[in-house]
Amino acid sequence: MRENWVRRKLLKGEVSIGSWVTLEGTLGAEVMANAGFDWLVIDMEHGPMSLSQAQGSIAAIRTTETIPLVRVCWNETDLIQQTLDIGAFGLVIPMVSTRAEAEKAVKDSRYPPLGERSRGGMRSRLAFKTDAGTYGRQADNEILILTQIETREAVANAAEILSLDGIDGLFVGPNDLASSIGQWPLVWDNQVPELAEAIARIPVLARDYHKISGIMVPNAAIARRCIALGYTFIALTNDAALLEQAARRELAAVTEG
Repeated sequence: MRENWVRRKLLKGEVSIGSWVTLEGTLGAEVMANAGFDWLVIDMEHGPMSLSQAQGSIAAIRTTETIPLVRVCWNETDLIQQTLDIGAFGLVIPMVSTRAEAEKAVKDSRYPPLGERSRGGMRSRLAFKTDAGTYGRQADNEILILTQIETREAVANAAEILSLDGIDGLFVGPNDLASSIGQWPLVWDNQVPELAEAIARIPVLARDYHKISGIMVPNAAIARRCIALGYTFIALTNDAALLEQAARRELAAVTEG
């Protein structure tokens, strides 16, 4: 059975760098995977991608050593179970602000006795290069489940969420968290104290519970700052943003050089 080496790396406390896939079609996913990221999150929340498009991107990514993850568009049973059934190696689940919401995510993403995920489908076990029985026994040890911290309420309840079996860690959505706190747009170098304290607090709590802390960052400099804070799951911007930045940079080099 193919192992989720990224999950193992993260649970050992090591830093893992990935990015977001937002472009439709599989070419973007293939390019990003071959660039050497540890993992890629296919974005079904803000991408947005259909289930069939996500399925194609997962298949493209898993031709490499890169681990394919998906951000579902909401904490809903059908969205979570179908996404796992098409072969995702893990999920980022948005807008989870309470222990009860996190418990629902566990129920839908983990097999009994920990959860109530339904058994079935072929692509999930094909993605892990195994048979249905082995996948059914081992999936909970391979699939990475991160819930997003995007509100004041979520920050307040972070310890309760981290305490749950089945939740591997927390992922900070800095833009929505900044909006919830009242600082929009987010300015990384001029954060209000409440936002700065919240961002600093999550990796400390995650370490206390031997769990993972992740965050989305716009560039390498902010990535290094967040790693220094203790974050280990670093989402280095996304495919569309990287394409735009490269296009603008090269055009400026010609027209302004």
